[in-house]
Amino acid sequence: MRFGATAGEKEANEVIYGGTAFGTRKYDVLTDLGVVILNPESNGNSNKVLIKVPASKQRAKIVIKGPTTTVSGGSGTAMKVVSPIKTAVAKVDTEVSDASVLKENLVLVGGPCVNRLTAQALKLDFPACGAASGMKAGDGVVKFVADAFKSGQSALLVYGYEKANTRAAANAVQNFDAMGFTGTEYMAK
Repeated sequence: MRFGATAGEKEANEVIYGGTAFGTRKYDVLTDLGVVILNPESNGNSNKVLIKVPASKQRAKIVIKGPTTTVSGGSGTAMKVVSPIKTAVAKVDTEVSDASVLKENLVLVGGPCVNRLTAQALKLDFPACGAASGMKAGDGVVKFVADAFKSGQSALLVYGYEKANTRAAANAVQNFDAMGFTGTEYMAK
């Protein structure tokens, strides 16, 4: 199954089962295994797919991917629901006057020399550059700080001594599953 290029338009290839396109069908589709694809046309127009799996057939392979994603297979019993984030989530440190009033946990990118919130979370005076940052040349850091701005509000800090070191730390976060993170701090190379 896949979603078409244009939201809100019915496209036959949005739902394909067994080589047959059902994306423009206005009625439920019952597969040979008893799985019901609910109203493919209407749900496809809303960029969603609803299916019912009968109790006697508790196996399904569902693939959701983007244009550059690859899928290698797998199995399991859990289902993940992917919901788009529709509000702005990124801010420059100067756009946040007081991080403690925010309800969310934060991901802070940039060292204490350039990001005042990172300096605050590390309990350093801003700007904390060079030796005052607590880093050595070449350091890239991924650090978890519990209660960074208030009790219960955590921050994940991603920063480095220089821009290239911050980039190495961000790359480590992007590839977290292969990096072997343990504890609350990771030094990126």
